[in-house]
Amino acid sequence: MAEKLTDSEGREDLVYIKTEDGSYRGWRVDLLVDNLSSKLEEKILSCSSCKGMLRDAYFYQEEFRCGVCIPEGVAWQPVKMNREIVSDKMISCPLKKRGCEWSDTVSTAIHHLEECEFFPVLCPLGCVCLEGERKGKVMKLEKRRIPEHQTDSCSLRELVCEFCVNTVKACEMNPHLEDCEHFPVPCPNACAIEGKEETRPMKRRDLPVHLNDECPLQKVECPYWEYGCREEMERKEMDLHQREFIHIHFRLLKTDMKQKQIQIIEKISIMENESESKTKELATANTKIENLEKQITEKDSELKSIIEVLYSYTPLPTGQLEWKIKGVKQKIQNREKTYSDPFYVGLCKCQEKILCNR
Repeated sequence: MAEKLTDSEGREDLVYIKTEDGSYRGWRVDLLVDNLSSKLEEKILSCSSCKGMLRDAYFYQEEFRCGVCIPEGVAWQPVKMNREIVSDKMISCPLKKRGCEWSDTVSTAIHHLEECEFFPVLCPLGCVCLEGERKGKVMKLEKRRIPEHQTDSCSLRELVCEFCVNTVKACEMNPHLEDCEHFPVPCPNACAIEGKEETRPMKRRDLPVHLNDECPLQKVECPYWEYGCREEMERKEMDLHQREFIHIHFRLLKTDMKQKQIQIIEKISIMENESESKTKELATANTKIENLEKQITEKDSELKSIIEVLYSYTPLPTGQLEWKIKGVKQKIQNREKTYSDPFYVGLCKCQEKILCNR
């Protein structure tokens, strides 16, 4: 892609075209120091498209163009002799209007451009323009102005804060000073240095301590504020206030102590009531526990009786149990059903049932 330069007024000051491979082509014919001997030579030396001087010339249908301006898809023929014609011509620096006084042959111009102090380059630190046509783009300035720019005006140059000695970018210095803990600030109450009329300066980080503990003009509350004295005054007036209102402060303290004494008595009474209630609840709980223990004892006795009965039944040698039925005749007459006493077979409880009949 070709790159063109413009002067400060926006007019084309381009005397060369920079190609993608970094070479420079298309010098303007009007920069030639030697007068052209004929129109024919001017035609040969000038590109019909960009009007630049031909270094790498191409010919097509009686038209000469430089290598940058050749359209694609057209068979342009290179003019090899043109390089020799142009190389010995004397030419001024393309940046003559900017103040460069260099002049030499075309063959040495490329090397001059690499060193020309008037050649525009981008800021090495990458600072951007804040206004103009290049607003928002990296700033471009003459090579000779780069050192001065990096030292005095580049927004991305690094500066040392004179207060905290930290390194800060130039564009960030003002916000930094607004927060710098070592930046000197005056007391907001404009208190003066003792024996002088000058306002007391201090580091920003020391200001809270100064206002809370030291400043004689800082508004403070009376130490007896919580006891009822609602006076506010400058710190320097506090001693006089305490001397003049000592009887009032004593009365406030006495009243506060009485109120606290009443509150303590009330709390003790509440705690005693709660203690009595807890004692009653504990006694009730103990009674319930005792009842439960009695019930458990009774159940244990019943269980022991059952176990004794269980082991008291002994089987007959034949493996049969005898069942003696009382009033069997009467039961037969009444055709009644009768049940045996419970007995155990192993650990299983059993009971027999019969129908008494003739």
